[in-house]
Amino acid sequence: VNRDAFRIAGACIFGALKNHKVISAAVYADNWLKLLKVPGQAIQSLAEGLLLSDYEFIEHKPKKGEKEKPTLKELTLLTSSAPTASDVKSLKRA
Repeated sequence: VNRDAFRIAGACIFGALKNHKVISAAVYADNWLKLLKVPGQAIQSLAEGLLLSDYEFIEHKPKKGEKEKPTLKELTLLTSSAPTASDVKSLKRA
């Protein structure tokens, strides 16, 4: 397993949540973080996949009266331990 696998996983998670019009979700990440030697890299790569999948080029803003599509507003990564300073730094870097 490498960092690209985590980016792809993030993109797949985002796609599934978007298809179901979920606006808030949580992902249990303990088992995933053990797959890379540096858990911060797993967190960063997963976040990059999620964030890059959210990008949409919209030429014009929705017109008045048009409803905006529901979008994912919040995704929480659940772990059994508190994030380290390195984990937080990796997430911000993403």
